[in-house]
Amino acid sequence: MADESKWRFRDALHEDNASDLFWSSVKSYIEGDEKSALSKIKENPSIIQSVASKHILDNRSMMFVQVTRGTLANLVIEMFFKIEAIDCIKGLIRDTAGSLYLTIGLSKFIEENKKAEALVKQMILDESIGLEAMKAIRKSSSETISRFLDPIMECAKNDIGEKQYISLQLLAEHVSNKEARKIMVDFLDDWDSEVRRICALSLAPFRKDKEVNEAASRALEVETEEDIKLLLIKLAGE
Repeated sequence: MADESKWRFRDALHEDNASDLFWSSVKSYIEGDEKSALSKIKENPSIIQSVASKHILDNRSMMFVQVTRGTLANLVIEMFFKIEAIDCIKGLIRDTAGSLYLTIGLSKFIEENKKAEALVKQMILDESIGLEAMKAIRKSSSETISRFLDPIMECAKNDIGEKQYISLQLLAEHVSNKEARKIMVDFLDDWDSEVRRICALSLAPFRKDKEVNEAASRALEVETEEDIKLLLIKLAGE
């Protein structure tokens, strides 16, 4: 490892020294020396973010600790949270968007850190990182998902595309919730066929519900997709 005293006298870290600082911080954190790890990160959080993103994304980069890249993502997010470097958490998520390792690490962070609930709710609604937050929550337990039903329902109502699909799929696990079920019912005649399909499938346990029957009958009159028609027929009780 490079002499850490060098870092204190530089306005910007050389790439090699930044990498040394990063791995030194992670190693200290894993070994239980949290105070030392966090003090190192506090000095240069944005640089740590950049180095962390590189190692999370690049399967060919050398790992200097015995952890998976998903665990590495989790550790870095956790450390940033503890020093209240929220912008670095969001930056890391943006930098590594689409990475399975990010999804794994972020999911573990969300699952295990109830103190981060307010932050997670913000992330869900954030246009730049909300999709990644939703992907992570999708891997969480039903109990964890239930903690975020309000922002998930907001996304289901207001977003389009993949983020909306994931939102609706998450709500499907809580379709017994009246507000969640109402969203599903309202979207049975949505313009997006995938939204209609998800909602029709999710409402199957409520095919004897009068409100569901009536909404399905109305939607059936204008439905064009054959597989969705079959689902709506069952929901309408026909």
